[in-house]
Amino acid sequence: MAGVALAYDFCYSVWDQKQINTVTNWLGAQTKQLVKGDSSRNGWNSNAGSNWNARARGAAGLAALAILNEPGISNDKIYHLMRTAERNIKRYLSTAIGNRGFGSEGDHYTTEPLILTIFPFLQAYSNVIGKDLVEGSRLQWILPHYLMRMIPNNNQLNVTTYGRHRYYAGSDLLATGLVTLPEDFLPAVVPIFENSLGLKGDQTFGINMPHYAPFILSFYDKKHNLSSKNPVQLFGYNFVDQQKGFYNFRNQWINQDDFVANIFLKKELIGGTWHYPDVGSFRISGLGETWAKAGKSSNNWQE
Repeated sequence: MAGVALAYDFCYSVWDQKQINTVTNWLGAQTKQLVKGDSSRNGWNSNAGSNWNARARGAAGLAALAILNEPGISNDKIYHLMRTAERNIKRYLSTAIGNRGFGSEGDHYTTEPLILTIFPFLQAYSNVIGKDLVEGSRLQWILPHYLMRMIPNNNQLNVTTYGRHRYYAGSDLLATGLVTLPEDFLPAVVPIFENSLGLKGDQTFGINMPHYAPFILSFYDKKHNLSSKNPVQLFGYNFVDQQKGFYNFRNQWINQDDFVANIFLKKELIGGTWHYPDVGSFRISGLGETWAKAGKSSNNWQE
């Protein structure tokens, strides 16, 4: 549904009124369903810390913003649905994301809902409502968190991951999330993006799906004039998420020879979410090699 909501915004000016009415009504019905929820017997997971919950409520919020103030539907009802989705998203962030950006379900299930629905919702919210929901929240630490774990190598921004599937959203995270980042963090993050994915890098801008393009174009449209700052100057050599028990140590931020070590102590156990037995495990990278990494991911519910 998030894709349809984005298409609605992009295609609105070239659709006729019949098409607009059809998609508006469909988005309204889907928004109501995703906000209301359903039984776990039907595959619904409404637990606050679940990535499934984040994807669903992010999509609902995005769709509600797309059709807000559209004639022919109840604006009060759509606004109420949007605010309900917003509350659910905030509850997810305070439950699943730690105080410095580590997600309790691991890297894949943390970053996937961000690029699919949460980041699009946050940008749309800023555009439509005129309020920034990122600055001062847990979400402002997502990009700095991954930045401090990254090992740059031939324009690739690799991370030694935790949790199922052993990967994270990668360049998609920067392409969709950069526009939401607080101004104070940009001097450390933007130069890394530029040198790896931007005009000084491979010039893909992290765009792996066509609908990611407007997010990064929106960032460039703001014409930020930034002075570059090394990430360790801004975020320090030790980057610690005390709430989730994730500790990251880095000797410098220069190239693939940097040493990055982290350990996960799993301080919090949240019910109704994905769990994995990485407690006490660690990852070490340096001198272009990975010295300690995770084994293969299994498909069991609890790895």
